[in-house]
Amino acid sequence: MSEFKPTYAAIPLRALGDDRLSRADLVTLGAVAAHDRFAKNRTGCFASYRRLIEMTRLSEPALKRSIGRLEECGYLRLEANPMDRRRRILFVVYNDDDAATMRGDGRSFVKGARLRLAPDPAEIGISADTESDAPRPVENARPDVEIGITADTETGEIGITPEKFAQQDQGPALGNIFSERDKRLREARFGREGKADDDPPGASRTAAHAVAEAGLWKEADANVSPAEQVALLRAVHGDARPSEALREFQAALQAKGRVA
Repeated sequence: MSEFKPTYAAIPLRALGDDRLSRADLVTLGAVAAHDRFAKNRTGCFASYRRLIEMTRLSEPALKRSIGRLEECGYLRLEANPMDRRRRILFVVYNDDDAATMRGDGRSFVKGARLRLAPDPAEIGISADTESDAPRPVENARPDVEIGITADTETGEIGITPEKFAQQDQGPALGNIFSERDKRLREARFGREGKADDDPPGASRTAAHAVAEAGLWKEADANVSPAEQVALLRAVHGDARPSEALREFQAALQAKGRVA
C-alpha cells in the first residue's frame, strides 16, 4: 500500500475576505493552485482549459472571465509557454498580505511590522508563584552544617574539622601498637597457658601477682608514661624481686599523683 500524500489547493488566505471575488473565481483559483503546487518542479499550472473546465464545472467563457478577474486582482500571473506560444502558464501569487490576514491585525511585513516571536525580557524569570520551587541559596542553608569530606551523623555536622582531629588524636589508637607489651601483660595477669606450673618462685608471674594484689592493674591498663612502662615490664619479666618491683611501680604512680 502506497503512502498517503495529501493533495490540496493552496488558495492565498487574503482571497477569502476579498469581496471582489465570486464563488466561480475562488473555485478557479483553487484549481490553478492545486496544479501550481503539485506540478513537476513546481513550475506553474500547465493545465489546459479543458482540464480546468472539468475540475471547476464552469463554462469556458465563465472560466476565462474568472482567470481575467484573478489576474486583475493580483491572485494570478500569466506567462507565455515557451514550448507552445498559444498557451499560457498560470502562477498563483502569494504575498505578505496573506501573513497579515493570518495574524488578523491588517498589517504587512513590508510596512515594517514584525511578529512578536518572543516575550519581553521582563516576562522571563522566576515569578512569586514558582519562587518556592527554586533551589535554596547557599546563604540560606543551615549555619551549623559544615561541608566537608564525610558526614558525622551524631552531631549533624558534615565533614571533619580540625577540632575533631585534635579530639581523635587524644584518644587511644584503634590499632594495637604495643602488641608485645599487651601480650606480656595478659600473660602476667592471667598466667601463661601451660606454663603456670613451671614458673619458679619469685619469677615474673609472682611479681605480676604482687602488682595485681595492690589493685594497680586498672592504672596499668591506662596510658602510662615510659617510666611506668619500664617499672611494669621489670615486674612482668621478673628482673627484680616482687617487693622491689612493686615499690618501683608504686613510686612511678605516686610521681604522677595516681596513688596517694
